[in-house]
Amino acid sequence: MPFISALPEEHADLLTAIDVHGESQKDYANKQGVSYSTLKSRVQKSRELLKGIYEDCCHFSVDKQGNVIDYQPKNGKCDGC
Repeated sequence: MPFISALPEEHADLLTAIDVHGESQKDYANKQGVSYSTLKSRVQKSRELLKGIYEDCCHFSVDKQGNVIDYQPKNGKCDGC
């Protein structure tokens, strides 16, 4: 995820642990000393922030399940997402 480092450190660390390294949300919540429901909200917020970074860069085409099937950089603003 090239743009994950563009996120604030707290969000980048959370997404790296959960989405990149596959740590369970429950385990991560326990390690951080927060409730599972709080952690789930933080994950959603972090994913939305990351999605915004990508959407600032490119136009995406998605299938019915929401999977990206194509993208086009916006006006040369893309740094290789």
